[in-house]
Amino acid sequence: WLASMAVGRLTEEDAVRAREGTDAPVHVGRRFGILAKARRRIVFVAASLPLWMTVRTCVRLVGWIVPGLGRLLARMVPVAVPGLSRGADPIAIEAASPAGEGEE
Repeated sequence: WLASMAVGRLTEEDAVRAREGTDAPVHVGRRFGILAKARRRIVFVAASLPLWMTVRTCVRLVGWIVPGLGRLLARMVPVAVPGLSRGADPIAIEAASPAGEGEE
């Protein structure tokens, strides 16, 4: 019943070439390439963290002195600045009443 869904058939040489391109050493080599790329990204993010923390602190300082300019700068940087970026506002949490009070 799957024969009608077949798009085409591989020739013998295409089948051999497909098997050669998918053996274990090829898979391991590709996987190491992917992992090396991910490792470089993580190292870059970790190494640049002090820079972004300094940028956030400077923008917060400017926002404390000139709030409008601080909000403008907070929109320009690719990191969230607490109190100045959209969506970085503190969440208001209402205090829960102690157990037994107000229940009737």
